[in-house]
Amino acid sequence: MDIYINEDSIEILEKKLLIQNDTFSTYECKIYTNAKVIENNSKEAKRRNKRIRIEAENPSNQNSKLKIKQETYDEYKNLKVEDADKTWAYNIIDHKAEMDRIIYENKDIILIPDYKWNNSLDSLHILCFFKDKKLYSIRELVSTHLKLLEDSLVDCKKTINEKYKIPEENLLIYFHYHPSVWQLHIHFTNIKLINNSILIPRAHLVNQVIENLKIDSDYYKKVKLEILT
Repeated sequence: MDIYINEDSIEILEKKLLIQNDTFSTYECKIYTNAKVIENNSKEAKRRNKRIRIEAENPSNQNSKLKIKQETYDEYKNLKVEDADKTWAYNIIDHKAEMDRIIYENKDIILIPDYKWNNSLDSLHILCFFKDKKLYSIRELVSTHLKLLEDSLVDCKKTINEKYKIPEENLLIYFHYHPSVWQLHIHFTNIKLINNSILIPRAHLVNQVIENLKIDSDYYKKVKLEILT
């Protein structure tokens, strides 16, 4: 379970680096805080060992600032996402970071736990990165990518079931658009993990993306996509 607390309200007694990749780090901390933490039953925190995520504010409070707009393909091209910082994703693809965390790899994909996942199966969150660095998002996908998508789904679902004993009917499998990093990747989460990251319009179910490409190879170059701004 993740706990969101204000960084200014804690004293870090001990910390152990678990993951380091570009500007992203995950620590296991022993902390002391007088702040009230956000749990099912909020209580004053005492000295404890617990995996935490430090945020300036509870992420759920940020939703009120979001707006929805429709984006055309031309507007997408004007973003020039090819120039966006992809260091975090490229470090994984190029084996410069997190190599020990890779759970499956072939010539096309790398399957790796999300660095924010707390290792609870109920909140399972696995990422599948595509190695083709010209695939930035679903906007680049055309019908020639169908076999890549379908084969990748088979390999990833098989690996997740074998390693974590979670069958495909208990998985939510989706792309984000706009993604957190402009390198195409799929999210695999336990269906129990229903949160804002999988809500419409940002989440696009992979099976639906595949069906859309079967209808029209240039579907994602023609359609307006709703985005959060």
